[in-house]
This record gives sequence, C-alpha cells and structure tokens, in this order.
Amino acid sequence: MDIALHFLKQISSSLQLPHLIKAQTILLYRKALKKNLIIGRSIIGIICACFYHSSRIFKYPLSLSVLAKESGYNEKKIQQFYFTLIREMNLKVPVLNPGIYMSKYCNELKLNFSIEQKAFDMLKRIPSHYFVGKDPKGVIGAIIYSICKKKGLNITQDQIAEITGMCFTSIRYRFKEIAKILQDKNLNLNKKGDLK
Repeated sequence: MDIALHFLKQISSSLQLPHLIKAQTILLYRKALKKNLIIGRSIIGIICACFYHSSRIFKYPLSLSVLAKESGYNEKKIQQFYFTLIREMNLKVPVLNPGIYMSKYCNELKLNFSIEQKAFDMLKRIPSHYFVGKDPKGVIGAIIYSICKKKGLNITQDQIAEITGMCFTSIRYRFKEIAKILQDKNLNLNKKGDLK
C-alpha cells in the first residue's frame, strides 16, 4: 500500500488534481486491494485506472492519455485495468458530458449559433461508449472542425488544436474516427430502410 500511496500522491500532485478525486482514488484502490485485483497486475496501472474512474464520478476532465503520459505507463493497459475494475467491482460507469466544451470552443472560434447547434446534433449521433478513455476536448474539437469543413468555413485543424490544447495529429485522428462512425451508422440505417 505504501508504494501505491507514493504513486498516487506523485500523480495527484503533478496533475494538481482536486482533493475529492485523490480521496476517491484511495478508497477505490483499497477496495480493489481487498478483492485481490492487484495480484499479477501493475500497481501504477491500477492506480491510474482508479484515478480515471474517480475523475468520471466527479465529472472532472481527465483522460487516459494524460494519465499514461504522467505515469509513463501504457494507455491501452490502463484502459484494460479500468474495464477490469468496472467488471470485477460492479462499478457504474459515470458519463462525462463532452458537451461542456462545445459552447466554449465555438465562442472562442467566433462561430455562430447554427454551427454550434449542428455540432451538438452530431455529438448526439456518436455512441457514448466511443468516449471511454478519450480526451473529450479532442473529440469536441474534431466535431466542430467537421461541421466547419462541411459548411465551407475557413477553420483549420491547427486552429482547433490551439483552442482545445490538443495536438494537431489528435484532432486529425479523431476527425477520421468520427467520420467513419457516422458513415457506418448511416449505412446500417440505410440497410434497415430507416433512411433514404
């Protein structure tokens, strides 16, 4: 437990996380310890998974990529540990509403209300499970970029990256992912005859 607390304090301090998240993470880690979920698994990986779940409980924007970068641990492994915690401890998955960033970014880009509304409409079409483990800022940025591109507005991926604090490649990758998700969804609806 001493090693775990050391990692926990280090990450919490470095990321300047609120006390509530730190306290919830300790509580969650102790429960995982009692259920023997640490045996054969990385302590730091489980700590990061606990941090991630705690941040979602309090609707605090903390992504797996940030935790992976800070801890030096593999992002996909942390995600696997997170799903293990959910499954083995019967935890409810709190949904962080990525829409909290939408108005902020649209305002900073000086986009009108109709663009913001279309971006929210697109957001509603994306399955909630897609957001697990992803930084919502990048997803929202990619949605806004997608709408701007469709409307012929001169907003670049570089501008979106600067506003969101994400790197250019993340925005581009999320943009391609979202386009694929919506394309697949439309194809499935067409097959069912719901759309023409």
